[in-house]
Amino acid sequence: MKYSLPISALCLGMMISPLFGQGDPKAAPKVQDDPVPVLAVPQGYHYDAHGRRDPFLNPVPKPLVASTAVLEPPRPPGLKGALVSEVKLMGVWVSADPASTRAILQVPGMKAPVLAMRGDALFDAVIRDIRQDMVIFTAVAAPGKTLSPTEPKTILKQLRLAGDKK
Repeated sequence: MKYSLPISALCLGMMISPLFGQGDPKAAPKVQDDPVPVLAVPQGYHYDAHGRRDPFLNPVPKPLVASTAVLEPPRPPGLKGALVSEVKLMGVWVSADPASTRAILQVPGMKAPVLAMRGDALFDAVIRDIRQDMVIFTAVAAPGKTLSPTEPKTILKQLRLAGDKK
């Protein structure tokens, strides 16, 4: 109890002194800096992994999707998924009956050639006619696209014989 009065006076003085303001009255008031965001990384900080992953990074990255890219529909396998420009005419099997005439086409991605007949569909065309030395295709619009007026409507694939020059 001997020192209780001086301690109380000291505490009261410490509480009251900020109210009366100490220092130069002509000095400009201090402007506080913007508070640092809670999740901010200090400058010069580098996570040292020592074989561990950073716990604040997502371990499963998001897939990149190009917003301007036009996605083509998936093409089916075989002749129905082949473009006319990809198909190579290997030969023609001619019969007395026009319905039995076949074109032998090499389709990319297939080991054996394909026997195609009149009316068979490719991804971007239909076989209109099969002759002894050529196959005539009629262009159709691929799924999800329209046929432009500058594209040819009929496409010819000539059969190259052994004696023909390139």
